[in-house]
Amino acid sequence: MALSLVESTDAYVVGASGPVLIGSFRLEAQPDSVRAFARTCDALKARHARFAMIGTAEDAAKPPGSAVRQSIVAMLRAYAGSLVAVSFLIEGDGFRASLLRGITTGVTAMSRDAAAYHVASSGLGASRWVADQLLGLGVRHVPPAQLLALDLERLREAPAGADLGRVPAPEQ
Repeated sequence: MALSLVESTDAYVVGASGPVLIGSFRLEAQPDSVRAFARTCDALKARHARFAMIGTAEDAAKPPGSAVRQSIVAMLRAYAGSLVAVSFLIEGDGFRASLLRGITTGVTAMSRDAAAYHVASSGLGASRWVADQLLGLGVRHVPPAQLLALDLERLREAPAGADLGRVPAPEQ
């Protein structure tokens, strides 16, 4: 199973690994980045009855404003039933991490019935939780958690404007 890069800009990067959307906000989330995540959800929904998401925000990313938070909630609700698990990766323990955890709590409270939610402090933790959720629901073709964590890192390293399609495996 290969990681597919869907979109990569200065502001965000989004891709898929099996039935898992993997995305990262590089700068402040904007409506176009939420739409990119939604387009990837559309593609996954066309191939998988149920899928999951691992989302994160890079160190340079600003917390999303109110309008963008509302659009994230609307997106999560729109895919309720298909998007069954969402893990937010929030690294660190300072003020910014606390602020992002608070925003995540608000977003999940507003879209509570849309999916199961989880906040992780590591890529492997997010990946394990998502893989366990999908496997517990009988979803097939779920990549192992270690591969999902590697895919998350590879996606985060993809440069803006990178060629779409398969992300090559790192050279050994």
